[in-house]
Amino acid sequence: YKKKEYDVYFGGQITHQRRVELSHVMPTLNNSLYGPTKGFSQGDKPKDYYAKLASAKIAPCPSGAAVIDTFRFFESIELLTLPVADTINPKGIQTDFYKNMFGVNVPFNYVSNWNELNKLVPKLLDQYPNNMHQVVCWWIKQKRDLGIKIMGQINA
Repeated sequence: YKKKEYDVYFGGQITHQRRVELSHVMPTLNNSLYGPTKGFSQGDKPKDYYAKLASAKIAPCPSGAAVIDTFRFFESIELLTLPVADTINPKGIQTDFYKNMFGVNVPFNYVSNWNELNKLVPKLLDQYPNNMHQVVCWWIKQKRDLGIKIMGQINA
């Protein structure tokens, strides 16, 4: 797979408090690539964005603009990049979205304070690429199980 040039990458809009908090942390992380934008689809062309995301080992995934769920979480896994999920929605409310969606035994990390990245990133890098492989295998199983469930509903 693509050589990982960066340890951490975030490229995206800085439009609410969770992303502002991340914007203060990103420049402090070693070997990171940071590309803030003013709004949705105002940054890199998709091809360039995906190339940058694929070139990193870790991708912080702050809450989306309207809900905590974000494309970046799933895009990063598909591009063999470890996601770090958010636990606080764009309105500043703590949520268990990922636990409710996927259960408590998930192989990815999540944070409620983006300053935690300063301690979390070295730990993730120490376990890389094994932790990335665990997340990717988990995600493949999630997609397979969802497909089986959908087919079961269609054929019922």
